[in-house]
Amino acid sequence: MIIKHDEPLKNYTTFRMGGFAKTIFFPENIEDIELLYDKNGDAFSYILGGGSNLLINDSHYFGEVICLKMLNVKIIREGDGVYQIGGGMRLQKIINEINGDGYGGIEYLYSVPGLLGGAIYMNAGRGPTHHQCISDYLESVTVFINGQVRTLKKEECAFSHRYSAFQDMVNPIILDAHFRFHNEEKDKLREARESRMKLVKEKQDNTKPNFGSVFCKSNTKIMKILCSISNKKGVHYSKKTPNWLLNDNGTYEQAIHEIKKAERLHKIMRQSCKREIIIWD
Repeated sequence: MIIKHDEPLKNYTTFRMGGFAKTIFFPENIEDIELLYDKNGDAFSYILGGGSNLLINDSHYFGEVICLKMLNVKIIREGDGVYQIGGGMRLQKIINEINGDGYGGIEYLYSVPGLLGGAIYMNAGRGPTHHQCISDYLESVTVFINGQVRTLKKEECAFSHRYSAFQDMVNPIILDAHFRFHNEEKDKLREARESRMKLVKEKQDNTKPNFGSVFCKSNTKIMKILCSISNKKGVHYSKKTPNWLLNDNGTYEQAIHEIKKAERLHKIMRQSCKREIIIWD
């Protein structure tokens, strides 16, 4: 297990913002996780995955942080499209691996810079009108919770749009998951990946560091209004992708201000608004 001290946390988020960690641990297997738990119990309030939906206070000095990007980065092929995949594997790597075997189904996640564990936690997928999410192909999840390793069947995870039961648990660490993907021609799988990246280039604003979507539920018209009145420097909403905040050398205070402004406007106009990003204050 790698351990670093006085580490800048902005290096571990796609928004490129954050203070420092006194100590950051990089567990590689369940034994490392158990060692950290035996030492600290539930004292670990800060757990980092791929950092793609995380806003960290840039003026705060955090204590001990666990980063899961090296945890169980392996994929086991069990045949007929069944895979056991480690929680620390990056989504793009997973898709490349299963597509190479002639299996697929989650190519729409090819552009997401996250880890499998975080994708399961958030039940990552396309918008609600598409009815596609990573749990479609999931059979079970192995998670470390309350000092124990538990394996939950898909039905026990209570998946819905951008939600899983893991979000109601205290510091769950997803170790691995079993999937059963469908068989498909490799050319079609390649076309699906290319189609996704083409759509990303056309629709998503990656000119500056960002989270991806700020809200999993929001009103498009309201977000477009916010884009038109948002700052042009610092942290501001993207005109190209209204539900995205861009970080142009901005501050945590600016980011919080923009998020709260959107929440207030939704409340005034009696529209549903639910934040997707996680905030470390």
